[in-house]
Amino acid sequence: SCSVFYGFQRTNCEAKGLSSVPSEIPDNTQWLNLNSNRMESLPEGVFDRVTQLTILSLYDNQLSALPAGVFDRLINLKELYFSNNQLTSLPAGVFEKLTRLTLLGLNDNQLTSNPAAVLDQMMNLKQLYLYNNNLEALPAGVFNKLTQLAYLSLQEN
Repeated sequence: SCSVFYGFQRTNCEAKGLSSVPSEIPDNTQWLNLNSNRMESLPEGVFDRVTQLTILSLYDNQLSALPAGVFDRLINLKELYFSNNQLTSLPAGVFEKLTRLTLLGLNDNQLTSNPAAVLDQMMNLKQLYLYNNNLEALPAGVFNKLTQLAYLSLQEN
C-alpha cells in the first residue's frame, strides 16, 4: 500500500507494482508519486477527487495513451512528470485546464506528433522536457504562446 504523509499532504506509491491508481489516496493530497509502477492506462475521472494536487509524478510506468479529460479537475497542478513511459501522441486538449502548470516532463517517451495543440493553453509553463522522443519536425512558432518558457529540452529526437 501507499505511504501517506498527512502533515505534508503527500502520498507516495512509488514502486508498489501497481497496475492502476489506488482509490484510497486522500482527497487533500497535494503531491502524488506514482513512479515506477506497471500502469498501462489511466481511466477518465481517476484524478477527479484529488483536486488539490500540485505535483503529479507518473514516470517509469507503461502508459501508452491518455484520455482527453483525465486532468480536467487538476486546476492547481504545477508540475506533471510523465517521463519514461510509452506515449506516442497526446490527445488535443489533454492539458488545457492545467493553466498553472510550470513544469511538464514528457521526455523518454515515443512521441511522434507535434505537441503544439496540447501546449497552447500553458501560459505559465517554465520548463518543458521533450528529449529522447521521436519528434522529427516541429512547425515554426510551435512554442510562441509559451511566453514564460525558460527551459526547453529537445535533444535526441
